[in-house]
Amino acid sequence: MTERNPPGRLQADILWVAMGNLVSAIALLGMMKVWAVYLEPADLGQMALVIGAACILVGIVLGPLFQAIFVGYSEHARRGYASLFRSVSGGMTRQRVFQIATAVGIAGGPVAWYFGLHWTMPLAVIGLFAVDAVRIFEMRLLAAARRQRELAMIAAGDVIFRLVFVWLLLARFDQTASAAVIGNLLGALLFAVIVRLAFALEGLEATRTHSDGREREISEEISRLAKPLLPSMVLANLTEMGNRYFIGATIGLHATGMFVVAYGFVKRPYGMLNNVAEMTMTPVLRDAITEGRAGDVARTRYAWLGLMVIFCAAGAALFYVLREPLVSILLSDRYAEAADMFFGIAVAVAFFNLSNVFNWFSVTLGNSRAVLINNIVGSTATVVLTVTLCLSIGLAGAVWALVVGYSLQLFASILTFWLAHKRHAYLESDENSPDSARKKHEINPSPA
Repeated sequence: MTERNPPGRLQADILWVAMGNLVSAIALLGMMKVWAVYLEPADLGQMALVIGAACILVGIVLGPLFQAIFVGYSEHARRGYASLFRSVSGGMTRQRVFQIATAVGIAGGPVAWYFGLHWTMPLAVIGLFAVDAVRIFEMRLLAAARRQRELAMIAAGDVIFRLVFVWLLLARFDQTASAAVIGNLLGALLFAVIVRLAFALEGLEATRTHSDGREREISEEISRLAKPLLPSMVLANLTEMGNRYFIGATIGLHATGMFVVAYGFVKRPYGMLNNVAEMTMTPVLRDAITEGRAGDVARTRYAWLGLMVIFCAAGAALFYVLREPLVSILLSDRYAEAADMFFGIAVAVAFFNLSNVFNWFSVTLGNSRAVLINNIVGSTATVVLTVTLCLSIGLAGAVWALVVGYSLQLFASILTFWLAHKRHAYLESDENSPDSARKKHEINPSPA
């Protein structure tokens, strides 16, 4: 029997994902430097509203679906249904993309007029949404199959292509928000075509087993996993991205640009850390739970949480000490006031990353409803505090709202995982032990 996790496999996975995310983070910092050099804060704020709309749509509409695909793919692939799973999940993805594209096409004109955006911006939102959907779908399948090298290449290549095209359009043509958005779309679209032509995509070459019953089973399983995540994804995306729209409506586009730069600059390295851990640890943890390897389950959890705590604390300290040099070197002096927000945002994002670890602990136990509870707690606190504090103390209020909201979300995620762990502990214990046998008998007693 082939060993599922040969020595060095996890280390190699982490290395490839880390390299891909590191290159992506460097390219994203380059992108932010280009924005800071060529765009005024108000223009950057306007661009952020357009790109943020596409990100929110992907997160809300497709986020639950993609998480369900990520969790469910490996088991069906082991049974020989990789191609069928890809076909079913891909069809579900295309259906949602078409529905949202239609809705944005209808409602985009009035929204663009309200925010003073160019009439082509709704079309750009549709394009960014569609191309991001294709890319993330492929990346989730690759991550579930633990093909981390291809995953790293796609993650890095997408950002590099966007950077090149944004720079070309801003430097050579027009230094406006519209040019930055169009450059983003052109780079992402060209790279998506390259991925489709040059990469061996997961499940695409596998022999498809036709079975209407199996297709229905896969579709129902994906829906079952995704459905509880939808409300939590709505809350999470509105919490993370929605504050920029409130800031723009109440304080102005200049303040929006400052907040987006500060938040984006801090979030990138934390996001890289989160992605590395999520893409490498989740499949390992899921396999260990499915196969009943209790020791591997505990070791994976401790390693994941311990590394996240260490790196999050170190990141917050570095952002506090180096906040002013970072703005001068990697951004622009016109964004100097963004430095005052770095440390607070770093603490808030650290809390968010840690809560995400416990969320994945719960999801791998099949308790996706815990994510909804956690996000309700964090989102409610963040939204209420953002509205209250922004009106009274300005941008600092948005930062404090994130810190308090994400700290409450972390507390909720720890509590919900602890409760889920107690309910599922018998699944992770040695099935031959007397205690495990007793617990299983209590849940499934033998007939009299």
